[in-house]
Amino acid sequence: MKNFASRFVLFACLALAIGADARGADRPTVLRCLQPNAGSGSAAAVVVADVPLAHTMQVFPVRDGRLMGAGSAELQTQQLLLNLADALGEARSGLDRAVKLNLYVTDAKHVAAAQSALAKYFDGAHKPAVCLVESALPVDGALVAADAVAVSDVSAPAGEVSHFRAASLGGPGSLAHVAVLPPGRKVFISGQAEKGASLGDCTTRTLASLEATLAYLQLTRAHIVQVKSFLTPMANIAEVEKAFTDFFRGGTMPPLVFVEWKGTVPIEIELIAAAGPPLGGEADSIEFITPPGAKASPVFAKVTLVNRGGLIYTSGLYGPALTGAETQVREIFAKLRGLLNESGGDLKHLAKATYYVAKDDASKALNDIRPDYFDPKRPPAASKAMVKGTGLPNASVTLDMIGVVAKP
Repeated sequence: MKNFASRFVLFACLALAIGADARGADRPTVLRCLQPNAGSGSAAAVVVADVPLAHTMQVFPVRDGRLMGAGSAELQTQQLLLNLADALGEARSGLDRAVKLNLYVTDAKHVAAAQSALAKYFDGAHKPAVCLVESALPVDGALVAADAVAVSDVSAPAGEVSHFRAASLGGPGSLAHVAVLPPGRKVFISGQAEKGASLGDCTTRTLASLEATLAYLQLTRAHIVQVKSFLTPMANIAEVEKAFTDFFRGGTMPPLVFVEWKGTVPIEIELIAAAGPPLGGEADSIEFITPPGAKASPVFAKVTLVNRGGLIYTSGLYGPALTGAETQVREIFAKLRGLLNESGGDLKHLAKATYYVAKDDASKALNDIRPDYFDPKRPPAASKAMVKGTGLPNASVTLDMIGVVAKP
């Protein structure tokens, strides 16, 4: 374990050194964190300019096929950071320029230890936004998992997604460990779900449905940057992985993320895609799209298309603990509005929402209250997942948001 610990320190030192180099001089205009918290190693939100953004797959505390830090959430989180650094490094990126970390824990009791590891690593001025959620994980003994978004130096034409692999992470040769979303237009597609005879069949049908949505947008699977699946049960993930492998056979599989949910359908899948350079003359920085055959909703868009501008990524937002669901939801939206005001965004320019709810009353409150805040013609693309827990005890709902800002 001494070598493992020394490697963690080495990567942390490299992150600090990189953060101090010439690229750091650009950070005030490229990357800005709001309300950093030294105790948790995170910021309430991060604002980033329209620059290349590396998106990783979900990584686990595994090295060379072996689980690291058995029984310790803090040591496992350290390993996650090493693995994320490896993946991002292949994409000319790094945790020193992290925008967002999504952290998955098998139990809320592991959150404090994970945050301790984050606080030690992100001990400089810049800290990423962090979202927490409780989920079963597909790796025996894993207590935590993570995926990341970070600024990249990869240069590619707008709309052209670059894929990379890190030798240390393994997995199928067709799977990209990280993909880079280039500057320009970008698409967020809400979770879609199709019925089928099995979990694997549902996955295949849903991927075909998503491909049809991409085709309507004049995009292909080559434009996909990252795919997130909400599924049940996690124990049957092999069916889902096979469906993905078969669907992308002969091509590159984009980075994948998995969350166990308590859904009424076996799986729901959402994705992020590149959409090419700005066309010029777009009336608004964001469009809200309902593809043919879909029914428009006043609380979520089926698709949002970001035409221009920087993005704001929030950490998971919570209301006061030990209060009713309605109070929690309204406090969350109050915090969101404050962060948007501070960043230069607003409620009419939200691109993507992920709602994690742990109780039925929280789900209902979210449905009832969202119309009070969203313009019915401009709601964000969204997925709402009933999960084991939101990452914090006594919090039955959390919100994770991406918005558009005019001036990062």
